[in-house]
Parts: sequence; structure tokens; C-alpha cells
Amino acid sequence: MNQIIKDTVDYLSSVRLTAVILIAVAVLAAIGTLVGQNSLPEEYVMRFGHTAYRVLSLLSVTDIYHSVYFNALLMLLVVNITLCTLSFAPKRITALWKKPAKESGYPFSESLVSSRAEDEVLGGVVKSVRRPLCRTTVTSRGAETVVVSAPHPVFSLGAIIVHISILIIIIGGLISSLFGFSGDMVIIEGGISREVVIDRKHLVMLDFSVELNRFTFDRYADGTPREYRSDITIIDGENRTDSSLTVNHPAKHNGVRFYQTSFGMEMDYATIEILNREGKSIFTGDAYWSIPITVPGRDMTFTIVRNSSEFMDLGPAVQLLVTDGKEQYDLWSFVNYPDFDRERDGDLVFVLKNYHEVPYSGITAVKEPGLGLVFAGFILICIGFLFPIASSMGRFSVRVSPGAKTTEIIVQGAPGKLKVGFDALFKRLVDGIRKSLC
Repeated sequence: MNQIIKDTVDYLSSVRLTAVILIAVAVLAAIGTLVGQNSLPEEYVMRFGHTAYRVLSLLSVTDIYHSVYFNALLMLLVVNITLCTLSFAPKRITALWKKPAKESGYPFSESLVSSRAEDEVLGGVVKSVRRPLCRTTVTSRGAETVVVSAPHPVFSLGAIIVHISILIIIIGGLISSLFGFSGDMVIIEGGISREVVIDRKHLVMLDFSVELNRFTFDRYADGTPREYRSDITIIDGENRTDSSLTVNHPAKHNGVRFYQTSFGMEMDYATIEILNREGKSIFTGDAYWSIPITVPGRDMTFTIVRNSSEFMDLGPAVQLLVTDGKEQYDLWSFVNYPDFDRERDGDLVFVLKNYHEVPYSGITAVKEPGLGLVFAGFILICIGFLFPIASSMGRFSVRVSPGAKTTEIIVQGAPGKLKVGFDALFKRLVDGIRKSLC
């Protein structure tokens, strides 16, 4: 049983599993790119057909980055990296407190002689050898004193830091994927909304409201867009906070960021007149989208279920859903063609008298609760990648041996993995010691 557990842990922490997971993630990302994500169902049907779309939708290929299997792969990668890190991290950390092994093999060497006393020479050597990011040690070996400057052992932890930073980035991404959202809000000037449309299919209700006070759109002299701006008020209980949105200048509230992404004109209300077949008006009133209107004196309601400012090049139009007693039917009515509904059988004629539009602002609302972790992981991974560079700076050893009237100084150097420029660095150290002590 213990062997089975050990073999399982070894496999879960193996580089082989890491490669398999990364390949699987890359393949899924490629499929997601080819299929396209979160488009309208009609677009998928046109590209792949009804049957293929049903299969793609069932397998969550149209929203692959929020699918169960994609997030499960990321979680498996978290387990893999965690176990891999735990397998080598303790030895690396414990080595920080161990006495460093005696270094050997210094290809650069130079002997100097100073007429100064040993203590003065030793102080000057320590001062000359000391470097940023390096640890300087002074060791007595009988009459001889050895001063060593080498990269600090903490820089051997670069691999651990990189592993931890990757974990932080993945966990931050998972938190944003599972508990965050990105969607659109369409608010008319003077309107208030808390609805965020996600993936054109789902709604998220904010725990506060956004009111669009004013939308402005400026152009350059040649007519090209210069700036569009939404002046909004965020209403959170009794608190009202004014803010402005422009492109690349978002607003933020309760962890939700708002970006200005689009604009246009949207119907505010439409004036509907109902006539009988003799042309006598029996009702005139303003109707708003999706709000049922009751006709006085009749068991009848009608609702605007669709609207367009330019329907098939025929001008402003609305589609009405009419409930007359137990009968229900829909019809279209046009501003520019008031007699259009007369072609329909029935005792009433619906006429669109007025189509009133107001500017709307398209706002993208984004909540990414794991974004802070992603940024922290990114900074940490940059630091982790710098550690191997710092640990490859090379080392210096200076042996100070007192004589009868002089002090012998032997300067030695060994380049690290980054050998470029070390000879010049060694020469600069020797010249500095010679100038100050010899």
C-alpha cells in the first residue's frame, strides 16, 4: 500500500506529467481559438451546422476556458507543481544554513605584496572584495586569513520561487474564472441598470446600480471619433458616487471595473395608436420595451418585444406581442408606413406614431478577484528568473599571509556560468587592492 502511494506521488510530481498537462492545455487552447469562444448560437450553426453545434455546446467547447475539464487540468497542474516543489525545496532551504564546502579551482590568480600591517591589509581587502548581492566570509587558517566573496546562497532558491510564482498565477486565474465574470451593460442616457450580460446567455446581478447621467461623443474636424465618455453614478444603498468613463480610463467599485467599450442610439419609448377599422382612435399611449400596456375598456394588452431604428431599410419599427382575451398574436408597425397593419386581418389597426431614441453607452463590467494574485505571481516570477543570474556572478578569494616585514596578498577568482566580463572584473579588483594597499 505504501509503495502504491509512493508511486502515485512520484508520478504526480513528475516532469512527465507536467509535460502531458501543458500539452493538453495547449491543445484545448488551440481548439478554443479555432472554434471561437462565446459567440452567438446562430454563428456556430452557420459555421458547423445544428448537430455539430449541439455537440460543441454539450462539450463546452464554445466556452472552453470555463469548462470543468479545463479548470480540472489547471488544478491538476497545481497539484503537480506543488508536489514537485516539495520534493526538492527542503534540501535547498536546509542548505542555506550549512557551512559552504571548500571552494577549489580558481583559474584567475595574482600575488601582491604590501608593506602595511596585517590588520590594515585585511580591513582593506574586505572592503575591496565586498559586492552587492554577495556574502563575504572571513576565515582564519592558522596564520593565514582567507576572505571569500561569493553569491549569497539564497539565490539558489530561484527554482523554488519560480515554482511558487507559477502556482500563485494559476490559483489567481482559477479564482477569477470560478468567482469572477466579464460581461456587458447597455444603459440608456438617464437609465439605471445592475444587469451584466455574460456570454450573451447569462445574467449577473450586481449588488449596486449604475446610472448613466450623460453620454458625450466628440469628433475631430475631419469627422473621425476623438473621444466618447459616460458620466455615471454608482448607487450603492444610500451612497452615490459620481465617476466618468472614457476609453482606457475605467472606473472601479467593489472589485468591479467598468470600461467604456461602445455606444449608439437605443429606443427609449414608442408612441402607439390603436384604431378601429373605421379609423377611429381608441387608444394612444407611450410604450416601453418589454413592459405590457393595458388597453382601457378591453381585455387586451400589448408589449414591445423587438425594436429597430432602421428595420430592413424601412425606418423605425417595433414588433408587438398582442394578447386579446385568449387570442395572442404578433405584428410589426412602422413610423414611415402607418397603413402597414391594415393589411392584416382583424378589427384593430396598430400604428407607430413616434419612435423616440436616446443615446446608450455600452459598458463592459469585469470582476477578477484573483487579479492581485496574478500580478503578485508575475512580479515574483521575474524575481525568480533573476536569481540564477545573481548566483552566476562568480566568486573571489583573497588570502592574506603576514610576513616579517610585509604582508602577502593572493587574489584568486573563478567565474560563474556568466563568464563574460569576469576577467575585467578580476583585473579591476586586483588594481583596486594594489592601489589602496600596496
